[in-house]
Amino acid sequence: MNIVYCFDKNYYKYALNSAKSVKKYNKNAKFYFFCISELPKDDLTEFGNVEIIKYDESELAEFTKDLCGYKHVSKSCFVRFLIPKYLNFADRALYLDCDTVCKGDISELYNADFENNYIIGCRGIDYANKQAEELGIEYYINSGVMLFNIPKMNNENYLAQIKKSWRGCLGLPRVFSADETIINYVFHKKIKLISEKYNYCYNRPYTGREVAKEDVKIWHVTGADKGNLKLC
Repeated sequence: MNIVYCFDKNYYKYALNSAKSVKKYNKNAKFYFFCISELPKDDLTEFGNVEIIKYDESELAEFTKDLCGYKHVSKSCFVRFLIPKYLNFADRALYLDCDTVCKGDISELYNADFENNYIIGCRGIDYANKQAEELGIEYYINSGVMLFNIPKMNNENYLAQIKKSWRGCLGLPRVFSADETIINYVFHKKIKLISEKYNYCYNRPYTGREVAKEDVKIWHVTGADKGNLKLC
């Protein structure tokens, strides 16, 4: 089970907390940390199977921090674009945001059938409906949990598709999360939905789609709620 995190030094502690929760319930997890900064080796020993991926920052030069419009969002949010390229030896990999907490076995998600799609993900909270409408797509996923179909994405040069088309979603009045929006905009016909229990946002509205607390497999503690990570 290939589990991937992308972060800078500001999100390091969150990434470790999330990885610990995954390892607790999924003993066969192997972790890949995309991080430019050096990491304290003592912090990584408990995970056993960890690989640090030091990517080429110049590959993301066109994606700047100000695209998101949030001061707390770093440029590292765009690093997830590189996951299939750098993990080209794998058949699949599960990307997790650093502010997620795993609460159980996630093998059902990890082994899900792609059905010829690039990505498996979960529909976002209520705001996602407005994002989908603005982009002219059927639905909009929250990119905090994404399963990548690595061979298919690389065989069809997914990164070139991003770089060719991503600017088309900029400047739209209700689009405000650039990295997530780019993924939805470019690949909306190649994304398969899975139950929101695998990416359920803490204290956020899911009108008519609520998931019982005991059924949630991955909590996602977004925005200013990160102090509640230990509650999940």
